[in-house]
Amino acid sequence: MQLECLNFFAPRRGRLFIFGWKIVLVGVVVAVLGANLGCRNPKPPPSPKPFAGRKVTIAAADDAILSALLQRHSRAWSDSSGASVEFVRENEPNADIRVFAPYQLPDLVSKNLLQPLPIEMLNAPTFEFVSVLRPFKFRLSEWQSTTYAIPLSGENIVAIVRSDLLATPVHRDAINQRLKRPLKSEEPLTWQQVAVIAEYFSTTAKWSDGDEAATPRTSLAPLPADAGAFDREFHLVATSLQRRATAPERFENFSEEEKYRHLYDYHFDARTGACRIADPGFVAALSLLRQLQKYRPQKSAEDPATVFQQGQAVFAIVTLADIARLQASDSPVKDKFSVCAIPGSDLVFDDPAGKGSSVTDSNANYIPYLGSTGWMAGLAQSATDAASATDLLMTIGSREVALQITFEPSWGAGPTRMVQFEAAHRSGWHNYGLSLKRTNQLVSALERTSNTSLVNPVYRLRIPKEREYVTTFARRARTAIIQGDPPQETLKEIAKQWESIEPDQKVRLQQYRRSLGLE
Repeated sequence: MQLECLNFFAPRRGRLFIFGWKIVLVGVVVAVLGANLGCRNPKPPPSPKPFAGRKVTIAAADDAILSALLQRHSRAWSDSSGASVEFVRENEPNADIRVFAPYQLPDLVSKNLLQPLPIEMLNAPTFEFVSVLRPFKFRLSEWQSTTYAIPLSGENIVAIVRSDLLATPVHRDAINQRLKRPLKSEEPLTWQQVAVIAEYFSTTAKWSDGDEAATPRTSLAPLPADAGAFDREFHLVATSLQRRATAPERFENFSEEEKYRHLYDYHFDARTGACRIADPGFVAALSLLRQLQKYRPQKSAEDPATVFQQGQAVFAIVTLADIARLQASDSPVKDKFSVCAIPGSDLVFDDPAGKGSSVTDSNANYIPYLGSTGWMAGLAQSATDAASATDLLMTIGSREVALQITFEPSWGAGPTRMVQFEAAHRSGWHNYGLSLKRTNQLVSALERTSNTSLVNPVYRLRIPKEREYVTTFARRARTAIIQGDPPQETLKEIAKQWESIEPDQKVRLQQYRRSLGLE
């Protein structure tokens, strides 16, 4: 019996032994964990946000794209800074930051609505103001040698052409037979070529299989209805007719008179303040636009790119946002167009006597027209918290945010910094959905305008009351183009109207010289 009892209890004792060790082991682990948890230092509280509880007010135009851009990047700043951001109308007197078009800067300064940007901000290594493109850094951000603003978006205007049609041998050969300067590629190099291309397609019934219509037919996009956009389209033609492109090495040998004629005189005479808008180059530009009007819809349009998208035009001036729309999957012209730089001219009227001369350069004469598009931001004179407002400016104008802004196709923002053209960031331009070839065309066109090496690009008129000058010009010049009024008489009439906007020629001269950085 004793052996039986021992045999009976032996296995149970083994199980109890093992179970007991499990209890001990669990107890040790719990004790160790408890000791470690008890000895661990408590997690430190989060660092206070630098501008917690503060508010920055931004006064900006009522523009859907601008609003989306500002809200996205100000929200990110709010999250990291702890401050809130409020948006008000552009004419609100009390604001911390003002966002405006480049040509509005002089008027805002003259009305004491902007204050100079802190030198510490501009010199900050993290901000890299030195990498901002030259037109902004040395002209559009300044007034009287003082920097008042930073760029948020830049020049976003390019030309497009129906390359699928121009690549067709029957069309290409017929067009080249009419040109003094045959097409080197599918893209027109000069406005004179555009006129011949437009005339040919207007009188050609069959553009392609399934695209046949009675002639004469529309072959160009309509003129823009907006006064500012019309003014821009005129000067995109006029600059290359009125002024000869000048490289830095040629400028060094200029006389004082040549410097003024080639670099400064344009809207006005930079030595007298007299209106120059009726000069021969402008007359030639208005004549050319009157000729092109025969191939456009007669009525101006709020959205000229729509006509191109519908397949009723072979050439158009468009924005980057238009490119994104035209290349959308449901667009009738998807993959049918090339992107090219704004055309130049075969003829230029830069002679002191106003005589025109042919251009022998194989690349024609091309002068960029700058400052008519884009957005800038500055510190408002009424800013109550300059520190937080400056910090927000440094964020939305930074190198990193500049890349994000430019590479968002729906915003159509033009470049503002060199980094946007660097090979390391080339992939961002592919967001527009273009082929490799077309993407390279796009970047090349933008760089030719925005990052020009020429010393004498033309800038949109940048003086107080600029809006009055632009609307006066657009109203009368548009009528002349549509009705076929004599160009020279029309522009002389506009010159008189301009003189009445600012009757004091000395004041007009001072304002114009300041806009050119001469005072």
